[in-house]
Amino acid sequence: SDATMTKRPQEKNSFAHSYNAQKKDSNSPPSRRPMHRTYSNLNSSSHDRPSSRHPSSSSNNMGFEVNALVKRLIHPPPPHYSLSAELAHARSISPHSFDSGKAITAILSHLARFKKLHVALDVWDWMERSGIPRNVFHYNSLISVCEKVKDWKRALDLLHQMEREGVQKNEVTFSSAISACEKSGNWKMALELLQRMKNEGIARTAIAYNAAISACEKGLNPSKALEIFDTMKQEGVTPTVITYSALISACEKGQQWKLALEVLEEMKKAGHGANVIA
Repeated sequence: SDATMTKRPQEKNSFAHSYNAQKKDSNSPPSRRPMHRTYSNLNSSSHDRPSSRHPSSSSNNMGFEVNALVKRLIHPPPPHYSLSAELAHARSISPHSFDSGKAITAILSHLARFKKLHVALDVWDWMERSGIPRNVFHYNSLISVCEKVKDWKRALDLLHQMEREGVQKNEVTFSSAISACEKSGNWKMALELLQRMKNEGIARTAIAYNAAISACEKGLNPSKALEIFDTMKQEGVTPTVITYSALISACEKGQQWKLALEVLEEMKKAGHGANVIA
């Protein structure tokens, strides 16, 4: 799995070193029009990241239908609609799920799928007015909404709010925030968050590294992507198929075709079948 941590020996010839060497190679083929299908298509799925939802937060044990409620929040029925009234009614049906925080996590997670940040923020404000304490699952879910709409600045604001409220961040928190930066092409902030993970003693798994590598890919900085990849292996984090696909895409954008082939070969040796993205 992505979270598996396996120690590997440090390699003498890093990909970052190969990149610097290949920049001097003048025997590269003519430029080609880049393929439309890149790592970005692969990274659009959520399979690479653990769920930010609260444990046991499915609709089946909420006591009310979360999906139906979210649809009403997004498309309010006229004429006398009130978000506060909708949420208060749901809370009256299932008070335990709201008081435990599970219902809010489920609602925010659904809103992330619909990319409805403004509705999520209204729910966030309602939580405060209703006296429902915010926990790491709530923050992770709202940061995920920010990620979906590419609002990296608000994602960072939420990290600062967590610090002010004394809510402990975890790996999902940082991975979602890094992904928000990645989707905006803000590779510098993505790398800063990756470093903050280390400073705060939070394990940097393949999920976080993959998001940072993808940020460098989108920011057209293949050399940084390769440096992160080397660091990832030096720290004993096992690269995944997502890692290799992002790195190959970064090489493609940097017109490093020889290096892309080297990464593809390592991908095969690592036991990953070359997918269509790679």
